[in-house]
Order: sequence, then structure tokens, then C-alpha cells
Amino acid sequence: MKDKVLKKLKILLKKSRYEHTLRVRDLAVKLAEIHGEDVERIELAALFHDYAKGNEKFFIRKYKEELKKYEILGEDLKNLHIIHGPLAAIIAQKEYDIEDEEFLDALTFHSTGLKGMTNFQKIIYLADKTEEKRDYFNVDDIRKIAKIDLDKAMLCSLNYNFNYLIRKHQKISVHSLKLRNDLIEKGV
Repeated sequence: MKDKVLKKLKILLKKSRYEHTLRVRDLAVKLAEIHGEDVERIELAALFHDYAKGNEKFFIRKYKEELKKYEILGEDLKNLHIIHGPLAAIIAQKEYDIEDEEFLDALTFHSTGLKGMTNFQKIIYLADKTEEKRDYFNVDDIRKIAKIDLDKAMLCSLNYNFNYLIRKHQKISVHSLKLRNDLIEKGV
């Protein structure tokens, strides 16, 4: 399946997005090895994470009915920066027969995070946010922390993301807020 997905991504994605996806895959595999997660499963999820990126409007039309099942996302469904995640999950399910809920949720929430995320899901989130070409304040610190403590890396990433969104006067996902609050309540 991995080869089939790679071929499709090479056609669907812009060159820069495809290369980003490969870097996310590489980092996700490294983090999976460090944290004892299923490397093959992580690799496939990382490849799928941006499957719909750049083609959101096409996939929204194609999977209009399926998107209705994602009411948990609320306002996030209207955000083109976020909707590619649930679309990737729908594509994985409908076009590749993937029924693994943890896998599908990793795709759905790779941009926002979700309270109660598993380590598998955190790795997909963090690999996307910290792949080697990402360049923003404290990204190197987050990369180092992710090798040791996924929760601390998540909190650092969320804090940076919140500051960025506030500076840009953009909305913050309720799911991101709940995740951050949950991490704080756990004493991270």
C-alpha cells in the first residue's frame, strides 16, 4: 500500500508538499523507533497526513456526505488550513479501506491535536510540526524534547502555535485548547 500511496501523492501534491511529506515520514519513523511505536503504521500515517492538502475543495465536493460525520470538529470544518486532516482520514478509509480509528484520528487531528491523544497520534502531530525544514523560534528545542518526552514536546509546540495564531489574529481550535489544558492539568 505504501508504494501506491507514494505514487498517488507524487501526482496530487505540489513538489514542495510532497517533499514535506517525505520529511514528516522520516521524522515520524525516527520518533516511532525511539518511543516504541509501530514503525510501518506510523510511516503510512505520515504519508497520508497531507494527502488532501492543496486539493481541499475537490475532496470537499467528493466527500461532502462523509464530512457530515465529523461534526466533532465544529468550526474547524470551515478552516481550509485544518480540513485537509479529516479529508485525509476519509480518503484513507474510502479509497484504501483503512478502518483503524487511532490511525484515522491521527490524520484528522494532526493540525490541531486532540485531548487524550495517543503516542502514535502525538508522533504524527509533532513530525508535521518539526520536520527538518521547519524553521521557527524554538523548533530545535521541540525536536530535542520530542525524542525524550512527547507530552512536553506537544505543550511546547502548542504554546508556539498559540502565540503565532494570536499574532496573526487567527482563531485557535477548541481541540488545541482542550489538549493544552489537559497537558497542563497532568502537570506537564
